Amino acid sequence: MPDRKDFDTGPIVFGDGVAAGGNAHLSVFSDGTYSMTGHFHASGLPSYDVSVVFIVADDEGRPISFGHTGRVHGTLEPGSRDHDFAGTENDPMIQQLWPTGFGDQGEWKANVNINIQEMIDAAKNDVSDAALVASVFV
Repeated sequence: MPDRKDFDTGPIVFGDGVAAGGNAHLSVFSDGTYSMTGHFHASGLPSYDVSVVFIVADDEGRPISFGHTGRVHGTLEPGSRDHDFAGTENDPMIQQLWPTGFGDQGEWKANVNINIQEMIDAAKNDVSDAALVASVFV
């Protein structure tokens, strides 16, 4: 069984009234295998593009990045409020750097973006659809 090192984000909470959050986990193994899992959720009106990245390095500061991006949908856009992800891959560089303390250093960062124009367009479409329905029934 290869040696293993784990990294967790804990709860991902965005400030400034962003109605999205989540969590992520990364496991790296001495044979070069890595697995990443996570979950994001939107709980408000807008939809968000979400991303998380782990930067893991050896004792000499040589980094490897592991990232994931996705989308969570708010009330104004059809689609799932949840974005779950899981995957396992292999990177030979992990195995190469393992003897020099790979996994002794690690950081993570999460990001969320909102596309205001998409919200405006969706609202316009909803208003146009409502006006069309109203004109049919008047």
